[in-house]
Amino acid sequence: GEFLSPWIDAVEGKDGRWQLPQYPCEVKSLPDEDPKKKRWTPGEYDAGVDNTDLDPNNNIREWGGQKMWAGDNPEWPALLRHANYAESFGVHSEEAPAEWTEHVEELVPALYPTPRPDTVTICVGLAGCDGSEHSLMIDRAGSEYDSLELLYAKDQEGKLIQILPFPNHGMTATVFHTYSFIPPKGTSSITPFACFKIRGVWRGSSVEWNPDVGSEDMQWFVDMSPEMRTQLADKSKLQAKSKSQIASLRYPKGQKAKPVLWPENSWEGNAAKARTWDAKLG
Repeated sequence: GEFLSPWIDAVEGKDGRWQLPQYPCEVKSLPDEDPKKKRWTPGEYDAGVDNTDLDPNNNIREWGGQKMWAGDNPEWPALLRHANYAESFGVHSEEAPAEWTEHVEELVPALYPTPRPDTVTICVGLAGCDGSEHSLMIDRAGSEYDSLELLYAKDQEGKLIQILPFPNHGMTATVFHTYSFIPPKGTSSITPFACFKIRGVWRGSSVEWNPDVGSEDMQWFVDMSPEMRTQLADKSKLQAKSKSQIASLRYPKGQKAKPVLWPENSWEGNAAKARTWDAKLG
């Protein structure tokens, strides 16, 4: 499909403002006294209700959203390596689109705030049309088989704070991708990135963020060790405190590997001789 908009069933009020619809509870088996059994509006979120379920012992457990801190999903390091590898070929932007000038509107990601003060939404692609008979699907020469691979965000130090893969499962391209997330507490700037299979990595405009607002569960991104910061952060964007911590790191001296002397008539010794003879004959 192309995309699902929360405004599909919206109604225009007398004041000219569009109002989002309300839907009945989608979980049919809930009892009437359950706080989740109520009408809901797209975008609304009730902490302590919408992020809870029952564990195997029938106790209520509360979830904090997608985990992105130390010791989490093993897929995350692989996604980070994928993003770093793609960026090694260069990063495009609206100001520097290379040969993709006519594609900028479809490729540059964006960030914008949400009604929740601690949440931002990241998106890329075409989120609407002009009402003409033309489809949202636009065939661009050289990108007929292109698709989004990753949509992610970095903080003020260039550290990856959120990333999601978007695997392509069919012939019909998706023209709009979006998701929302809570940045780690301590984040002061967020920059969106989008990685496409053919047209490469694109950087959007950064937005300022209140470092006092965000997810305390993801504090690891702010309080990480200097050793980890050297691996994940952009050294050119490090703050003075982080630079001094990294500069004070002392690494153990490497030890020179000592040659191994095998007995003259051992299997290892004979194998070493055979390799030497093979090298001479070659």
